[in-house]
Amino acid sequence: MRIIIVCLILAFAAYGCKKNEVVLNEDHSSKYQPLALDHTWIYQVDSIYFHGNGSQKPDTFHFLQRNKIASSFTNEQGQLSYKVTRSVKKDSFSDWVFQRNYSLTKTEIDLLQTFEDETTIEFTLPFVLFKEWDCNQLTIEIVLTAILRRFIRLWILAHKTLTARLLRTLSKRKML
Repeated sequence: MRIIIVCLILAFAAYGCKKNEVVLNEDHSSKYQPLALDHTWIYQVDSIYFHGNGSQKPDTFHFLQRNKIASSFTNEQGQLSYKVTRSVKKDSFSDWVFQRNYSLTKTEIDLLQTFEDETTIEFTLPFVLFKEWDCNQLTIEIVLTAILRRFIRLWILAHKTLTARLLRTLSKRKML
């Protein structure tokens, strides 16, 4: 009887001593915003606009919005980008009316939208619960880069001016 109990204990111990297997989470992020020519997506938009202090009745808007990938191109950074045409219509019986063009660029971690030379981060990949980001991050980076470049230019100019003054002073002393 003892032999059977010892064998069962050894069998359970041997079974429990296998390596932990890591199961990778499948990333569905790339399926969220598929970018391909002629791909179209339509939203039904409901919007409420409140006036001032709320004493007036709010305006409500209902319309359909269609985004269609019209073409692709390579942007200044050498990335594949897509031109998207946005159209709207009041109801399903109306014709589509052009609203604007913008571009979408998918990097390894972000989906970037550029409209009127302003780039925003639409979302960050892969999706993670409770992750927060600033969609204006690129705008802040552009502003900070411009400030830093201006500071460097001023630093170089000041350095050149001081160097020139120093050389003039040294040359005057040698001439005397």
